[in-house]
Amino acid sequence: MKNELSLLIRTAQGNRTQNQFASECGISSAAITRICAMQYAPKPPVLKKIADKAYNGITYELLMNAAGFTETKTAAQKPSGVVLSEFESDVVGELRRLSKTDKQNLARIIFSYTQNYALVEKYKTYNSAFETAAND
Repeated sequence: MKNELSLLIRTAQGNRTQNQFASECGISSAAITRICAMQYAPKPPVLKKIADKAYNGITYELLMNAAGFTETKTAAQKPSGVVLSEFESDVVGELRRLSKTDKQNLARIIFSYTQNYALVEKYKTYNSAFETAAND
């Protein structure tokens, strides 16, 4: 979860400098640094400020989930009968083989295309598969 929040904030920042992004959000650049380094646990009002100025489809709900304020569905909570297709299983297998840096880069690319609501919902559905791959 902690890496997810940091990644979401960096994705929300987009092509702006950290100082520009922080200024637009109405928070300090140091606060963003501390949040991303897990030295500071942001409260919902801070996450709201970030979400209000976020790029790349990053929403308040995504930030709240990553910060641990709301629940996301885990594999055990998925409706019965939902299974990964063979293709999806192959993709997850390939993700597990990537280096940590490549996984982070891939996650940044995926997040940059989440402006479409359906993609955000699909991300939530497969979040546990990506978390498992990222932790390998």
